[in-house]
Amino acid sequence: MKLLTSILSLIIIVSAAVGSEREVQMYSSYYLTSGDTLSKDLHVKIYVGDATIDGVLNGKLTLYAGNVILGSEAVVNGSIACYGGKVTDNSEEIVEKSNIHVANIKGKDLKSGMRSWISQARNYDENEKHTIEINLGYLRDHDRIFSVYDPIPKYRSTADFNRQDGFVVQLGKYRHNLGNLDQASLGLKLAYGFRSKRPQAALMFKKSFFRPDKRLSTFIEGYSELQHQDGWRINQIDNFILSLIVKEDYYDRFHTEGYHAGLSQTLFGRLRLKADYVNHNESWVGLYDSTLIDKWDPIRFQNDNFGRLAGVNYSAMLNLGRDAHNFPGMLQIGLKYENYSPDYNSDLDFRRIHTDVRYIGTFWEAFQIRTRIISAVAEGNVPDRYRYFVGGMGSLRGLPYKDYSGDRMFLATQEIGLMLDNDFIIFVFTDMGNALPRSDKNMIDDLVNYKFSDLKQTIGAGIETGDLDEFGFRIDAARDAENDKAPWVWTVRISRMF
Repeated sequence: MKLLTSILSLIIIVSAAVGSEREVQMYSSYYLTSGDTLSKDLHVKIYVGDATIDGVLNGKLTLYAGNVILGSEAVVNGSIACYGGKVTDNSEEIVEKSNIHVANIKGKDLKSGMRSWISQARNYDENEKHTIEINLGYLRDHDRIFSVYDPIPKYRSTADFNRQDGFVVQLGKYRHNLGNLDQASLGLKLAYGFRSKRPQAALMFKKSFFRPDKRLSTFIEGYSELQHQDGWRINQIDNFILSLIVKEDYYDRFHTEGYHAGLSQTLFGRLRLKADYVNHNESWVGLYDSTLIDKWDPIRFQNDNFGRLAGVNYSAMLNLGRDAHNFPGMLQIGLKYENYSPDYNSDLDFRRIHTDVRYIGTFWEAFQIRTRIISAVAEGNVPDRYRYFVGGMGSLRGLPYKDYSGDRMFLATQEIGLMLDNDFIIFVFTDMGNALPRSDKNMIDDLVNYKFSDLKQTIGAGIETGDLDEFGFRIDAARDAENDKAPWVWTVRISRMF
């Protein structure tokens, strides 16, 4: 039974009407390239984000909790208002002009404290080192709602607490427009775990070409850091709070040391293609505190197949729709293929395909529909840390964490919310899925063919505060739908399910 195909058809029907065209003036980040002009009849507003100006600004630019960088070719004929941030030039000197207004509370820059927490809280992170890469048009609007699928690395200053390192402090810094290199940036990340006494570092160079709506970006990154495969279940800020307060760490980390390089192409403002080459060594990371989680034993990965991982990744992300607050909503479709083999001097030999479909739409300003469908499959000598696990927070809510494992996975989530206010919603939901062993079929067949009887189902209800792209809390109660005596399991997080 091609369950995935049937459910996808429902999404396609819903998305048939997606594509509403209207001028967007509120962004989460903004870049005016050299040679471009912001017309005088346009007022751009940015919330908890930055702006880089290399072109001619004839209109008005307003930022709330963000910084403005004026490049060497920037011309400001209009006006800039910056609340809770600063305006600097290429050398990071403060810029003060009659048409540039900067206002902060008691002289403090709100960006450093506010943006880090609010943007992460709305599930913008895919993993600890990956945050959003902002593009224009459809991609920018979707970055405010959905987390970016397979993003280019970007660093920020933050803190963490986990069972491998204890308390971790991370510093992230960027230098933009290096000398005569327009649209180039150099990023540096330094982190230190105080309990493990383990330093981590990463350095990345990125260069972009062409106009933003058709941007081609190339990058190379070297790193020595901890990574994991659990970011799609729960983001970093939620995991940090749960580790610190309730002593539950949901990430299974391992150490990586090496580099990767690639390119990303944006087309038509709504399609992003990415390809990169990965080459690094992986090793087991010991625990300083094995009691930080009582739902999952990470020691099983101690004897996993470690060594050099080398290969190529290809991904595509298509975004349709402009406004999740209204009908027809917003749709994101992601596809990724990974190939690691001895042909690339890799000690590990396996392949993976991952598909991810997400939809959010609001109807009659009263009901909100959220749908997510994930299907994935792996073949070869797949290490445990790269296999698929479902159950618990972020997947099958109401079941034990990572209760099911296998070389292929299907997960579908359907949420229906009643909007009592713009920032208060009551949800009912169901999760359905499982992680299963491979069949004797090929990867594509295993990707789309699932028997309904093999899938587990949970049901639940929850409340959520905050708007789609603002800070809020989510409280859920879920249980196994197949067991009348199953207990209700409560979870609290500061981000959406997806």
